[in-house]
Amino acid sequence: MDEMNLPEEIVKRKMAFQPPADGKTAMVRGCEVFYREKGTGPVLLYIHGNLGYHGWFNDLMDIPGYRTIAPDMPNFGFSGRIESSEVEDYAAYLLDFLEVLGVGSAVVTGHSLGGCVAQSMAVKKPDSVKKMILIDSGSYKGLHTPEESYPIFEQYKVNYQFLKAALSAIMPQLEEGKRKEELVDGALLMSHHCYVGHARSLSRFDLTGKTGLQGIPVLVIRGEDDILITSEMAEETAEAWKGALHILPSSGHSPLVEVPETFKTLMMEFLD
Repeated sequence: MDEMNLPEEIVKRKMAFQPPADGKTAMVRGCEVFYREKGTGPVLLYIHGNLGYHGWFNDLMDIPGYRTIAPDMPNFGFSGRIESSEVEDYAAYLLDFLEVLGVGSAVVTGHSLGGCVAQSMAVKKPDSVKKMILIDSGSYKGLHTPEESYPIFEQYKVNYQFLKAALSAIMPQLEEGKRKEELVDGALLMSHHCYVGHARSLSRFDLTGKTGLQGIPVLVIRGEDDILITSEMAEETAEAWKGALHILPSSGHSPLVEVPETFKTLMMEFLD
């Protein structure tokens, strides 16, 4: 689907949505990866979720004593496009991204789909992951989506209000306003083949027998009102990684934007 076939409202929103002035780029496997960074010290790598981009971590860039790096994965935001929409491939790109930046290892924090990407990174190259924080992440066994849901995902490409309603449902504590509009507009930048591609990839994702062997400290965080990730999924992921589980009250699937200060406090306690 090209831009000419999109509703005028969506085209205008995509054209108006511009990268921040302090953004940077790195060439990774021939793909330009856009990112923001702030601070100095050990690296804290943020990995956004499906329909996301680096802006989901805007409230978490100031972490004392850390160099925070928030990239747009390939196919998202202001980064380049690749044909694949596989979790494993995103993990490989981010591992190479760290290498391009000269980062030997990082604390890796992944939200939703990004949590599965983080887990894949830890399995592929354990020495690159000092600690791991999984925020309402897909399970180590992935996330199955019923086949009847795929036509709904296709509608997100062309129906702005439908997309906004879907995102609002996974961040119920974020009020209407500029911040929410930014997150929805950022979602419009995701490659069209990923709307279904990511769901299929998560359905195939399975790290059974590969987790918990790396000796990586892991914190699994779940918003109490998450409608996507069940408490059982969060518990089994924490157990698989021999990590800790923390439930955040008054939050849905996205505590990093719903209750950022509470989330930041919890994250810093784990980091210290």
